Amino acid sequence: MNAAIGLSLIILFSLGVPIAISIVLASIIGIEFFSPLPLLLVPQQMFVGIDSFPLMAIPFFILAGNLMSAGGISR
Repeated sequence: MNAAIGLSLIILFSLGVPIAISIVLASIIGIEFFSPLPLLLVPQQMFVGIDSFPLMAIPFFILAGNLMSAGGISR
């Protein structure tokens, strides 16, 4: 599985596909061909993985810091 994902990443990079899209496509290829889960269950499993308040608080604290910095309240 790791070799297939790595090979698909190399192919996508050589075709000039942006890095973020290449990573997403390589992940989808790996999940589709090497995972017993149907592709429709993947978003649900991803949400279950981040469905905890401490993990969700980290990005929101970063967002709050960026908003305070842009608004000038953090001076």
